[in-house]
Amino acid sequence: MIYIAKVKKVLQSNIHKIGTIENGELKTVSSMPQADRVEIELEGGEIDPCTMNRFTKDNEFCGDTWHENFADALSQAAFEYDLKREDFKTLTD
Repeated sequence: MIYIAKVKKVLQSNIHKIGTIENGELKTVSSMPQADRVEIELEGGEIDPCTMNRFTKDNEFCGDTWHENFADALSQAAFEYDLKREDFKTLTD
């Protein structure tokens, strides 16, 4: 199941980075583009692990995070974008 929400505001604009490893150390190269849409993809049910993927307005991938369960992913969406459960729709809604 995939839950999709449109980003209305960005609360954390500088936390997702593109990086590289140089001489065994992580180095930031640049910031990821800002998300316009968030998708939470459940691997099973709401208590199973899931991934939150972010996409730009041009539908380009701009980051992902893994979460232990749907509630944790919703918490991250609230932290980053002030999104609530009711902001998310499924593809069939």
